[in-house]
Amino acid sequence: MKMSVNEVGQSLADGMRNVTEDIIASHDVRVKTLGSLVADARKMISNNAADRKAMSKEQAAELARYAADRKAMSKELKGRLRKEANNRRDSVNKMLAEMSAATRGHLRGFVKDLTATTRVLLTGYRADIRKAGDIWSEMTRTLANAGSKRAALPVIRAAQKVGTEVGTEVGTVKEAVVKIQTRKKRKK
Repeated sequence: MKMSVNEVGQSLADGMRNVTEDIIASHDVRVKTLGSLVADARKMISNNAADRKAMSKEQAAELARYAADRKAMSKELKGRLRKEANNRRDSVNKMLAEMSAATRGHLRGFVKDLTATTRVLLTGYRADIRKAGDIWSEMTRTLANAGSKRAALPVIRAAQKVGTEVGTEVGTVKEAVVKIQTRKKRKK
């Protein structure tokens, strides 16, 4: 089968037309598909922007609620801390006042006891000083009358006070002390 040139040309022209129509049809399909993709992308972008705006509003509301809650908690905590600090200060002041009152009471008692004890000691000291004064006065008189006959009576009294026997010969005070010490050693 031999084809003529016209037939071959016609066949080529038909083929080319078919290819061109297919190219145009495929271009239209691609443009349509691309248009659909662009529309979907725009719709998706629009939806994402709306979602972002809604999420942004929701986050802003949550953040505002969190900040308000935090501010309220902070205010409550400050109030609680202030109240507790005042309570502690009052408690410490009360305790110090009680301790101060107790200390004052103890000090008053101590001062009264000290005053009473001091009075007793002073009274005792005065009595001891009077006795010592009397003894010194008697010794002075005895020494002043040492040469007279009246000196014997105070010597006997002095001997009795020293612890020697009456009628024994009394020498110096030093000798009397030595005799007393010797007697004490013998008794042991």
